[in-house]
Amino acid sequence: MDNDEYLEAKTRLTLAKAEREELKLAQEKHELLSREQVNLAWAEKVNIVKNKILSIPELAPVLINHTAGEIKSILNGKTREILNELANEDSGFESMGIGRIPAGIGVRSVED
Repeated sequence: MDNDEYLEAKTRLTLAKAEREELKLAQEKHELLSREQVNLAWAEKVNIVKNKILSIPELAPVLINHTAGEIKSILNGKTREILNELANEDSGFESMGIGRIPAGIGVRSVED
């Protein structure tokens, strides 16, 4: 290995160590989540959505004797109510002590 190759390898190693330390710091500051944390939060959110969707058939007795337009309006209202509830609920990350992630911010995950 000549001197240039050695310096190049040493530079790559230094950069890799710096990146590893930056990732550790980002995790400590809750700016970077592990894959497991992201999966747990998404599983919690999916379960909430599932339960909300499964509650829609409970409207059946309310829909009896209504016109098609009224039924559509009632179902539309319930759908919007569910979506608003979901938008305002715990993101799944809050229950892990991480806090709400602002809308539009991507979640980057790394392997543990």
